[in-house]
Amino acid sequence: MEDPPARGSAASAPADSSPVPGLPPGPRADALAKLSRSLRTQILTLGKRPRKAALRYAIWRILNERGASTSEDLGLLLHMDPANLAKRHLSPLVEQGVLERTIPDRINHPEQAYRNTGPPPGAAGLPDIDE
Repeated sequence: MEDPPARGSAASAPADSSPVPGLPPGPRADALAKLSRSLRTQILTLGKRPRKAALRYAIWRILNERGASTSEDLGLLLHMDPANLAKRHLSPLVEQGVLERTIPDRINHPEQAYRNTGPPPGAAGLPDIDE
């Protein structure tokens, strides 16, 4: 007869198959697991109704770390509707010169992605983000 697992051992705890502790397994957890710990923490602490400045800075950091990403990819990471994200945040950041579209002549292209063009929103020389 085998001895029961020692208290505190991995065998005694239920298996958490999520790559991000506290999140259910799935595409969002998988995508977040690929980000740096500090960025992942920033995203997870944004909450359901983040302040505009905090959200736009998180977008900038995601693109800075991952490179060009679609509104669908960003929406998955930020747990937001991609169309709303593009309309309310990505397009204004493009207009401010913080981001650029990868397919500028077809803004509604299904593979449209965004990438950083320079410093984060609100940095020296760029307009402040309206609160």
